Amino acid sequence: MRYASVLGLIGFSCAIAGTCILLCRRTGAVASAAGFILVLITLLQFTCGNFTPDGSVNSWVDRHWLPGRLHGGVFDPEGPLCVVSASALCMGGWIAGKFLKESRLPPVRLCTAMAGAGLLLFCTARMLDGTYPIIKSMWTGTFVLAAAGISLTFLSLFHLAVDVWNEGKWAQWAFPLRVIGINALAAYLIHSLLNVHELNRRIFSGMADLFPPFQPVFLAVSLLLLQWLALLFLDRRRLPFIKKAVK
Repeated sequence: MRYASVLGLIGFSCAIAGTCILLCRRTGAVASAAGFILVLITLLQFTCGNFTPDGSVNSWVDRHWLPGRLHGGVFDPEGPLCVVSASALCMGGWIAGKFLKESRLPPVRLCTAMAGAGLLLFCTARMLDGTYPIIKSMWTGTFVLAAAGISLTFLSLFHLAVDVWNEGKWAQWAFPLRVIGINALAAYLIHSLLNVHELNRRIFSGMADLFPPFQPVFLAVSLLLLQWLALLFLDRRRLPFIKKAVK
């Protein structure tokens, strides 16, 4: 049995980050805590092993301290040290949200500042990649920086396009994205727990056979549509709560 999981990583990393946020309170203190975690992880990964699947410190911790089956055989991409690294990313998300909510900058300048910070984080990760590789399965410090940079950049762009330029109202073009975003965990569970690929094949394979050259593309689009319709059902069921959240 495998005990580590993506949802487990999300839950435990959010718990660690939430505890640090409640204890630190101030933005600077939270940023310092996230920085301390990244420095600690960097030192461990540099001084205790290498960056190979079976020679990394993550792999050693997984084999000795993580019970059950390991997803990667000799390591687990959602192991204990990955959870610790992910908690720094969670704290970064809290800092970005707090800045977005409380900043007194004009909206366009706010988005520009956030996009600039995101690009700076990503470029820093890329520059360090040759020495300290960006490895998702190890959640290296550079991967955390790259993920934070990409996320912050897209957050600023979509905030500008959807909220600022549309005076706080959801743009019509963004509605499909809103359905996915509000039900992100449900989307993951639907794809993981239900055999949607088989359901998609049974429903749409006949139509896909009418277009042999485009059959893979047709089935990929129909799979996405099928999952989106399931999320739309959840969106409609939760509509009163969604309106309150948006306000």
